[in-house]
Amino acid sequence: MSRITITGGIFKGRNISHSGSDLVRPTSSRVRQGVFSICYSRKIEGNFLDLFAGSGLMSFEALSRGFQKAVCVEQNRQQCGYIKENISNFNLEDSIFLIQSSVSKAFDKIRHTGIKFSAVYVDPPYITENLSEILDILVHSEVVERDGLIFMEKSARSGEPACADGAVVSAHHRWGTSEVIIYELR
Repeated sequence: MSRITITGGIFKGRNISHSGSDLVRPTSSRVRQGVFSICYSRKIEGNFLDLFAGSGLMSFEALSRGFQKAVCVEQNRQQCGYIKENISNFNLEDSIFLIQSSVSKAFDKIRHTGIKFSAVYVDPPYITENLSEILDILVHSEVVERDGLIFMEKSARSGEPACADGAVVSAHHRWGTSEVIIYELR
């Protein structure tokens, strides 16, 4: 078991647990601070969707920094166990919802929650080749608010996914070996 520290907001300095497995690549503190600084500057603060959640760290950061609710989508059973444990440790049972599923199969469940998201964080394993497909599903899923942002983290060495109809690239940010592309719906 490994621990990682929340970098800002009301839970700043508190740790969440995760497996420490090579399958989990928690988002670096530089990337988290950058993403949430962008959200703050654009007054994005509603609900947060965390796809390929891994440890769920981005959802805990989002709630710590003022988002109202978060939904984590994670397929790995062991990681889901850690997310559930962290939700309980933080007393966030009414604020973070966990969907154990592949991302491609999760959208019916996400729509069923009735929650619309002002920010979506997509952090698939860097070996994932279907980033364009994921973006297309998000754009057409009707779960992202019209003025919402989609953050897609990828390796800075890999190519940019094709932009889906209905979305535009708003910005690119590089922090270390990670690149985050920000999409806006149009």
